Amino acid sequence: MVKKALAAFAMVTGTIATLATVAAFFGSLWWGFDLLANYRWQAFWAALIASIVYALSGTGLFTAVFIVAAAINFWLMLPAWVGSQPPATGEDTVRVTHVDLSGTLDDEGEAVAWLVETDADLLLVAGAPSSTLDAISVADPTYVWLTRDSTRFDVAVFARGNWNVTTGFDSGGGSVHRITVPSGTGVVDVVTAWGPMATSSAASDVLVSRFGTITDAVNASINPVAVIGNLGATEWSVVSRELLASTTLRDATDGFGYLSTWPLSDLPIIGRWVGIPIEVAYLDPALTPLDVIVGPDIGAAHLPITIEISPVSIED
Repeated sequence: MVKKALAAFAMVTGTIATLATVAAFFGSLWWGFDLLANYRWQAFWAALIASIVYALSGTGLFTAVFIVAAAINFWLMLPAWVGSQPPATGEDTVRVTHVDLSGTLDDEGEAVAWLVETDADLLLVAGAPSSTLDAISVADPTYVWLTRDSTRFDVAVFARGNWNVTTGFDSGGGSVHRITVPSGTGVVDVVTAWGPMATSSAASDVLVSRFGTITDAVNASINPVAVIGNLGATEWSVVSRELLASTTLRDATDGFGYLSTWPLSDLPIIGRWVGIPIEVAYLDPALTPLDVIVGPDIGAAHLPITIEISPVSIED
């Protein structure tokens, strides 16, 4: 009886994971398929566990099918561990911290204190109420709130100088900021935006528009570009793939491991591994990360992401 129950569980779980694995390749056909693409990590574990349980409790072709589904997802995620980045000069770096504070915030004071203590050159705060943004300005007056006059606080931009910001908008009215950041070797344009994943046809239209506006901002820049933020899609989504295909950007997190940022979990050991890497970082070929750090938990629904950007070292 127990053996049959385990086989049934493995069959259902493995079938769902396998169908989701395949459907995620067809995100351009339907928003629901593209939503599944964000959960490659979960599909991998579901298919792997199903294949093991089914092999122990049943026989047949399905074990092999589930193993193939797990292998496909693992192959797509493999660059997170084995990927590499170009060598860095290590000079004139730009430090950027992004955090999504939408939803419940356990302790505003703790979050604000951590944000100003990061001493980032550019602090990108998404989804925060005006009270939190005002608190950041009070806690560290040396930060210039570049988007204070904006009627939307979707992404508030704080900087260590009165730098230029160019703002575009998606079809939902969401802001896409391009901030020109000076450095000792020139300037870097940092593009950021914020918005939810697409859970409906209307939300999908806004997501596509958001990424189109990001693409336009990147291609319009005459400087090396970094795209950083919770854009509403992981790197496996079709909109992310099209962004990388339409620009010279690459994933700056390759080689730094699986950087889950949302949702957080208090589960022991695996708590940091149950979410998805919804906060992304993409870099121009002239730029490379010295480090990419996720965390710590500052009481928000998302973990912050910090990236140290350096010019690429040109070898003779």
